[in-house]
Amino acid sequence: KLMLDSITSSALLNLHDRFDPPQCNENTWVGLLSALKSWIEDQSPMLERLQCIMGSAGMGKSALVQTTTDNIFFLASDPIQNSLQRFIPTIAYQIALSNKSNPALGNCIFRAVDQDPSVFQCSIECQLEELIIKPLQLFSLPSFLYLICIDGLDKCVDQKSQSQLLSII
Repeated sequence: KLMLDSITSSALLNLHDRFDPPQCNENTWVGLLSALKSWIEDQSPMLERLQCIMGSAGMGKSALVQTTTDNIFFLASDPIQNSLQRFIPTIAYQIALSNKSNPALGNCIFRAVDQDPSVFQCSIECQLEELIIKPLQLFSLPSFLYLICIDGLDKCVDQKSQSQLLSII
């Protein structure tokens, strides 16, 4: 319950109220989608695992991200989705529910919340460490790939928050 109160439910994947997410049209962006798939499957060290897709509005970045994977996004018109306050808890919640065949990681994330309910009031860096990094270090499975895509960071109204998120990533 505490975690549900701390996430941005409107940004969750497969939410029934969510608008139809953009998708790439068939046979478009084939080369780039193939390159992204190769990058995702690459086993390079984590420090080399950041990809940034930039372009002007309407270029198809959101469609590319959505076609490639599940994502969390910022919406300028939604006061809950245009700030970092619920960003890390929302990502952690999605990770917790992502591997239904082996719930150990999710249980670790939920246990972290049970052990310290004030984790949602600590800094973004602290939330990242307690809700995502530590659980992934304890329970990462070589056969299970985790990919986190952030779409619409420019819609986060506070530019300081944009910089802060990029810094912790």
